[in-house]
Amino acid sequence: MPRSIEIVTDVSEDGRLPKSRRDQIAGHLQLFAGGPVRIQIGRPKRSSRANRFYWRCVIGVVHEAMIDAGIGFMETNDGIQMVTAEALHTLFKYKYLEPQTAVLFGDDVTLPPTTTTLDSTSFHYFIEQIKNDPQVRQLGVHFPEPDGEFRSYSIAETQ
Repeated sequence: MPRSIEIVTDVSEDGRLPKSRRDQIAGHLQLFAGGPVRIQIGRPKRSSRANRFYWRCVIGVVHEAMIDAGIGFMETNDGIQMVTAEALHTLFKYKYLEPQTAVLFGDDVTLPPTTTTLDSTSFHYFIEQIKNDPQVRQLGVHFPEPDGEFRSYSIAETQ
């Protein structure tokens, strides 16, 4: 039984794959001749590198800037506490992502927004919204560019 493959590639403005990818796909399809195949087209999910970049170079940098500016505290049900990276993540999710809807036991339910379902492009736009957030910009935050440790297809390469 031939093995399945996953190909991540760019599509041209006119909707075409690069010739080398077309040839690769055609060659692999021949291994499955005469039987069913599953073809899935979509944007790749963000990678663990992209996730590390987000937590270290976006959330972490905003968190440090808030502490440096003396506004690293938040009011909670348990009193005044230090702002956490998780609290910032939650704030930005609610600010820039849509809540999820689901039907559970026949009831329509609104679930909190989540980043786990974002593809690489949507995740890039989410990060850009945070970088351009007016309150974040007031902090004068400098966001590092992804380096070799974080660089991957899942962090938008169109910059």
